[in-house]
Amino acid sequence: MNGRRQPLVFALAGLSLILFWARISTADPVGPLVADFADTLDPGKFTLQVYPSLSIRTGNFDQDGNVRYLPSGDRDYSFAVPVIPIYGIMKDWEISGEIPFIYNWKTQSGQSAQEGNIGDAALKTKYRLFEGGEEGWKPSVSMIGRVRFPTGKFENLNPEKMGVDSMGSGSYMYSLGINVGKWTKKWQVTANLWYNWPQETTTDGVKSKEGNFWFYALAGEYAITEKWSVILELYGQEQGRTEIESRPVENSESRALHVVPGLGWDISKNLFIMAGCSFHLLGKNTPHSIIPILFFNFNF
Repeated sequence: MNGRRQPLVFALAGLSLILFWARISTADPVGPLVADFADTLDPGKFTLQVYPSLSIRTGNFDQDGNVRYLPSGDRDYSFAVPVIPIYGIMKDWEISGEIPFIYNWKTQSGQSAQEGNIGDAALKTKYRLFEGGEEGWKPSVSMIGRVRFPTGKFENLNPEKMGVDSMGSGSYMYSLGINVGKWTKKWQVTANLWYNWPQETTTDGVKSKEGNFWFYALAGEYAITEKWSVILELYGQEQGRTEIESRPVENSESRALHVVPGLGWDISKNLFIMAGCSFHLLGKNTPHSIIPILFFNFNF
């Protein structure tokens, strides 16, 4: 067996065993971990979510989907902590913000650099069209609108820092999407499909525009006790070509697909925690990374 695939195989095997045992247990699901929940907060309710994650880049996917691993001794890490406050404005309607704190460090050809700062912030609104509830099979359906702001550093970078001082995209981005989900006391399933429009930006005098892209996610959670649950999620994106000075860049389209096994711990009515690890299943013109993730949800 390829040693690089062993962690993913063991994680999925362990998750399968837990799910088999869970068929005789009680339930209390709390996820999902990466996907966006289809339901909305009740009016006047406030939640604070914190998502620490460590992206460990091991290489890059090329145009043909093959992985080219980093040379021995090279390291490329990014530690991110998005803080997301969510507030229920009225029945079926919530708003949220996102402030990401980022710290990058890199070792390449014997040289090292590191830096931290704030990344691109965002605002999001979610409106629930249908409420599925716990009984029956009718799902909840919601629509989202999101704006990303270019608050992270993106130009006048120090060449000696090998890109670690880049904290943002430099452009606004608009998103529209749909969330569908169903939950019971035993399990829940969530699906997302969002379309994203990055806007043109000028970086150090050069006009560029990231390609528009679809983001998609499918998450399942099964409670194994009143406090613990197991989570399995798939998420990815399909992105079009980048443009520089209004000209498409050849072979710049990208795709990525990740799997995330994880565990959820419902500590109390006011706090639950989830932990998982994201693994690449496939990619094209995108980094190949392993990303351990924690998720803290504080209800007020």
